[in-house]
Amino acid sequence: MARIVLVIVLALSAVGEGTVYAAQSSLPGDTLYPVKLGNEQIIMMLPGDDVVRAERALSSAEQRVEEMEALAENGRPQDLGLAVEKYDYALNMTLVRIEQAGNSGLATKNITALVAEATTKHLYVLDTVYDKVPPQVKEAIAHARNISETGYFYALAALARDDTMHAAEMNLVAMEGRLNRVRA
Repeated sequence: MARIVLVIVLALSAVGEGTVYAAQSSLPGDTLYPVKLGNEQIIMMLPGDDVVRAERALSSAEQRVEEMEALAENGRPQDLGLAVEKYDYALNMTLVRIEQAGNSGLATKNITALVAEATTKHLYVLDTVYDKVPPQVKEAIAHARNISETGYFYALAALARDDTMHAAEMNLVAMEGRLNRVRA
């Protein structure tokens, strides 16, 4: 009897792992997308200090930007709203964790630099997505851009408190990238 129970438990674990693995490539509107989000929530609850948790939240935000890009490329603009909503949540969680880390005396220089770099990339991708989507969903992408800009400025200001020169250099690179996009 114990062997039968063990086999059943192992089979259910394998099915569960397979479902989570299959869900990793899902997009908003897909059947397995809630599984993907649920797995990310579990990862967010794993132990770690606020810097580690900020990194996890940033990873989630980056996933949402990739999803927005994929939805635009696959002609599924109707599902962009959920990706934008989840991006807003993930990036805000990143910023909250950075603030908590700073209040706890943890070094935040590296994570604020990562957020500034990531949001610079997010803005570039969101500009591209904005150009691809129909007018009825441009407002959602514009909202995502505003969220990203807020995150960028917050991270850059926090980084400037620790390393003014690095923050200034990052800002110059970001501005040059935006100017090149406008020129193109």
